[in-house]
Amino acid sequence: MRGIRRNVALLVFIVMAAATGCTNDEPDSSRAAIGRVTFTNPSITLGSPPQVQNPLDVRPFVDRVCTLLSTEQLDELGFGQPDEDGTQPFDEAVPQCVWDDKDERSGQLVVWPYPDTDVLAQDYRGDEYYEIVREVTIGGYPGLLQVPTPGSWVCKITLGLGNDQGIRVQYLQNRPPTTDTETEVCGLATAVAQEIVTNLGSPPG
Repeated sequence: MRGIRRNVALLVFIVMAAATGCTNDEPDSSRAAIGRVTFTNPSITLGSPPQVQNPLDVRPFVDRVCTLLSTEQLDELGFGQPDEDGTQPFDEAVPQCVWDDKDERSGQLVVWPYPDTDVLAQDYRGDEYYEIVREVTIGGYPGLLQVPTPGSWVCKITLGLGNDQGIRVQYLQNRPPTTDTETEVCGLATAVAQEIVTNLGSPPG
């Protein structure tokens, strides 16, 4: 039941985050400098996803998604430990882990591993929900950055890991970005994806 309530809250948050709004909060630039997106193609007209040269294996983490990030990495990125084990299904098929911000923004980070699905190829086929789509390279792995609308409070990063595997990283911020979505919100999602790629190549002890 708790997992269901969390999923409903996430869906509501996504709808709220897709719109811009006003806030009286003081700007917080502590996250804006974390991570930068490397644009390889600014066009939303996509062909086939690039081939992965050095495949990574996400399967060992399917039953322990929350271990994809270490305590030290979470602290550096500004997230606390998850309240649950993080392996409850989001859509009754894909495990996830959810981390909450430690600061007043109360944003949420969600990571989904896909051990037998080429999610990057799926996203390359397009989704009309996202107005901003960028090809990116993170840690040497091809991906897509996707934002619903300019100024949105949410950003999704999809990475291809090879061998029909991949991950999705989504950050939901509870207020408008103080800079711009692709720098601030996507910058944090990118930093998370980079850490996960590093850990998949050399799992944290």
